[in-house]
Amino acid sequence: MNKIHVLSSNLVDQIAAGEVIERPASVVKELIDNSIDANATEIKININDGGKSFIQVNDNGDGMSKDDLTLSFQRHATSKINKHSDLENIKTMGFRGEALPSIASVSIVKIKSNIDVSSNGYEFNIKGGKESSLKPVVATKGTSISIRELFYNTPARKKFLKANNTEYQQITKVVRTFLLSNPKISFKYKHNDKLIYDLPSQSLESRLTSIYGDTISQSLIKVYKSTKNISIKGYIGNLNLVKKRPSDQYLFVNDRYIKDRLISSSINKAYLNLIERGEFPFYVLNISLDPKTVDFNVHPTKKEIRFENEWKIYQYLKAAIEESLSTISNTIPNYNTIKSSPTFYNNNNLFSSINNSNEIQAKPINIDEILDTSIDSSEDQIKRNFDTMFNKEQESVFSATGEIWQIAKKYLFTEINDGLVIIDQHVAHERILYEEALDALEGDGLSSQTILFPETIKFLPDEYDSFLSILKYLEKIGFKVREFGKHTIIVEGLPSSIPLGSEDNLLKNILDEYITFKDNDVSFIHNIAATYACKGAIKAGDKLEKEEMSSLINQLFSTNNPYYCPHGRPIIVRMSEFELDKRFERK
Repeated sequence: MNKIHVLSSNLVDQIAAGEVIERPASVVKELIDNSIDANATEIKININDGGKSFIQVNDNGDGMSKDDLTLSFQRHATSKINKHSDLENIKTMGFRGEALPSIASVSIVKIKSNIDVSSNGYEFNIKGGKESSLKPVVATKGTSISIRELFYNTPARKKFLKANNTEYQQITKVVRTFLLSNPKISFKYKHNDKLIYDLPSQSLESRLTSIYGDTISQSLIKVYKSTKNISIKGYIGNLNLVKKRPSDQYLFVNDRYIKDRLISSSINKAYLNLIERGEFPFYVLNISLDPKTVDFNVHPTKKEIRFENEWKIYQYLKAAIEESLSTISNTIPNYNTIKSSPTFYNNNNLFSSINNSNEIQAKPINIDEILDTSIDSSEDQIKRNFDTMFNKEQESVFSATGEIWQIAKKYLFTEINDGLVIIDQHVAHERILYEEALDALEGDGLSSQTILFPETIKFLPDEYDSFLSILKYLEKIGFKVREFGKHTIIVEGLPSSIPLGSEDNLLKNILDEYITFKDNDVSFIHNIAATYACKGAIKAGDKLEKEEMSSLINQLFSTNNPYYCPHGRPIIVRMSEFELDKRFERK
C-alpha cells in the first residue's frame, strides 16, 4: 500500500492560506494591496469583531470583467506578471496570485465588480474555496469584496486568534501603513460601525497631522535626498517624538511597507548621539529604487525583501538622516562636542594660580575620571558606607547650612566626614517622585495643579482604549483628564510636581510603558510610577539654587531607598578621603 498520495486541491489551498493569511489583518492587507494595484483613488474598509466575523473592502478602481472575476480565485492566477523576467521588475503590490484563493479557502466570500458604470457588473460567491454562484448585478465601477467567518472551516487556526480588540488593533496598524504610504488615496475605515479614519487625498505632512494631531507638525523634520538610482523622502521626528517602543517607525520601499533590520538600524545609528539606549525615533520614510535592484519575492507576506546592494542603501539612508538632523543638533547643548573639565574653586581661591617664580596651576578635576573610579557601588556596599559615614548629628551635613555644589548642571557634590559624595540630581529626584507616585497609587492620591489653558491631546485609535484603561491610575497621581471627541482628551490638571507644558510627552510615555509591559509579569503600576518619575524629574542641565539642592538631598534621604533609581541606576557615588589621597599621590 502506497504511503505517499497527492493532497486535494482544497487542502492545498488551506495549507497555502497558512502562509499568506495569519490573521484578519493579513486579509485586510492583501485586499488593500489589490485595490491599490487597481488604481483606486478611494478605498473603504469596514470590519466587525476585529475582522473575525466580517471584513469588507470597497474601491473605485479598474474593476474586473466576468471572466477575470472567476479566474482571480484560482491559485497563481494574476494579471500582474506574465513571464519569469517580470519577477525582476515588480511594480505592483501583489503579483503571486495567492491571496484571493487563500482567503476564499478559509472563509465565505462575496465579491462584486464592474469595469464600466454603463453596464452591469457581476457578483461572485465562493465558500470554503468552492464556487457558489455567479450572477450579474448593478454595481458601481470598482470592486467590493466581503469576507465572512474567517477560518470557519479550520478551527485549529481560528482558536489561535486573539481577542477582538487585539485583532482590531492589528488591523488598524496595517491600515495606518497604507494611510502613510499612499496619502494621495482617500481612506475611510470603520470598526463595528464606528468611524476610525475618514481621510481625503492629501500631502504626507497633512496626512501625518490628520493621524497624530496638529501639534506633530512642530516636531517633524523633512528628509529629501536623491540621486539617479535612489531617492529618499519623508519625515523624521525631533526629540519630542522619541518613544520607548518602535511603534511609530514606518519604512517603505517603492511605497511598500517593509521590515529590514539592517536598513532600519541605519536610522537608529544616525540618532546615536541624540537618544538613549532603549529609545526609538519617529520616522515615515520611503526609499525609491529601480525595481530591478530589489527582490520582493522572498516571502508570501512580501514584507521581507532583498537588495542588490544593501550596504550602499544603508550608508545613503544614514547620511540623509544625519543631514536632516543637523538642523536640530545645533540647538542641543554639548551635542557631539568634547565636554570641558570643570574647575572647582572654594571661597578662599585655594586652586588659584600661585604668583611666584615656581608658579603652579592646579590640575582641574575631570568629572569623567571621577565617575570612572573603581568604586564598589553595589547596593549593600553603598548602604554599609552610609550607615558608617552618618550618625544622628552628621545627618545635618545635607541641611541648608552645609556646603553643596552643583557641577555641570547635573551632579551635586557635598562633603562628608571622611570624603565626599556625588549625587546625580536627575535620578535622585526620580527616586523621590517614584516613591510619591507609588504611595499615591496605593493610597489617597496626589494633589493636582489646574492648567489655565487646558491641553488637547490626540491618540492613535489603537492606543486610545489602552489609555482609557489606565486613566484611573493617572488620576491617582494628579492628572485631571476628560474625554473630548474621537480618540482625544483634554488635560485640565497636572501633578503639582510636574512642570506645565510637559503633559503631552509625559502621558504618551506612560502609555508607551504600559503597552510595552502590560503582557509581562512586571507590575504596570510600577511602570506607571517609574515613567512618571523619570519624565517628571529635573533634568541634567537644570540649574538649581542652593535651597533647591538642599531640599532635594533631604527629600532623597527620606525615601525608602536613596541609593538607586527605579530603573536600577546608582544615585550616589562616594569618594573616601583615602581615595582622594591616592588620587593626589599622598598614599
